[in-house]
Amino acid sequence: MNRNQVVFVNGMLHWLTVSYSCIIVFDLETDVWRKIYLPDEMSCEKGNRMYLLESYGCLSVVQISDASMDVWVMEDYEKQIWRLVDRVSLRCIRGLALGVFPISQTGDCVFLATHKQVLVYNRSTGPLCSYLMELGKAQ
Repeated sequence: MNRNQVVFVNGMLHWLTVSYSCIIVFDLETDVWRKIYLPDEMSCEKGNRMYLLESYGCLSVVQISDASMDVWVMEDYEKQIWRLVDRVSLRCIRGLALGVFPISQTGDCVFLATHKQVLVYNRSTGPLCSYLMELGKAQ
């Protein structure tokens, strides 16, 4: 398991496996372990990265490739039904995509970070804007 991929949702701890094949779940109330499978449509190609997030009490998976970022939300936890809620082109940050990782997700916004900046993608309005930490200003 990837030690950096732990998310607390629905009273349970979730770990994304290193192979990205599934999510391991530990129920803190019942002390029971189980697996949750990722959407079949997710690509485990070399270079793709996946991250777990919690958004408004729902389990979410963000997949980042060189060209895009897909945001998936688990709509039905018991039936393991996932929904693709957004696909974002990362071509506008070419060269940074390898160093981008999601740090948070709220209703309309996905917050991403690199070693020098925080990027905000608003799913309603679309464009990415960035906050350069060195300069202390948004672009």
